[in-house]
Amino acid sequence: MMSLMSIGSPDTIRLRTVDLLQVNRILDAIGPEHFPEGLDRAELSRGLDLCAQWYREALRYSTRKSELQHQGRLAAISKTAKRLRLLLDEEGKAQEQNGSGTLHFKKMHETQELLRTLIEATEGQLLQREKQDGPQAAYQRSFRKWSPFEWLVGRWLPLVYMEIGMKDPGSLESLVARDSPYVRFVLAALTELGARNGATHYSRSSVIKAIRLPFTGKVRRKGAGQADGYYYWRVQLLRRVMKPHLNPDAEQSGSGKISYE
Repeated sequence: MMSLMSIGSPDTIRLRTVDLLQVNRILDAIGPEHFPEGLDRAELSRGLDLCAQWYREALRYSTRKSELQHQGRLAAISKTAKRLRLLLDEEGKAQEQNGSGTLHFKKMHETQELLRTLIEATEGQLLQREKQDGPQAAYQRSFRKWSPFEWLVGRWLPLVYMEIGMKDPGSLESLVARDSPYVRFVLAALTELGARNGATHYSRSSVIKAIRLPFTGKVRRKGAGQADGYYYWRVQLLRRVMKPHLNPDAEQSGSGKISYE
């Protein structure tokens, strides 16, 4: 559908890369009786890193704040460039009338041409953003269905959990039991990733509520689509990242047991 985007946001938390020591702590929190003996820890690390990248994108695109800030900067750049170009034009006319050469005419002309190019580029970007069409805009809008935390806990971490061969929970109630292996997995993963609710850790009850959300069919905002149009794309991408040694076109088992479709 599209290539993996690597977009961060300077005004949001920066999730840490999960190393093998942190993976071991996550597995210790789950308990050895709940995961396969031959579990590939590097595979789990790669899966968690990809989830962290998606989470950063969700932080940026789940609201229009970043988009509106960018539009404001572009508009300010265009306005300033136009004003500077006008001042240079006025100065050129004044120099021509007075016969002075404080600013070299050639340099002034070159600067005005650069400003013209800058104005065209910024206004083109503003016009493109106003249209809000195309695959990248659709991808960004897709994050507005739920909060970044809800996406991570209820949608993406389950994919990693089942892809590494964890035991099928059997039912939703088993999955969201207060001390279920998956709840322990999520709480430990959030800690190792550095994902917090402001200055505090997410509570167990918040985690359980977020896990339930995809099964309810509810969305955060009116107008958000019920279907996750990127679900199968994410499944395939996650498998390719976690298991790069396998044929990406081959059918793999593991992530189909928890299904929201």
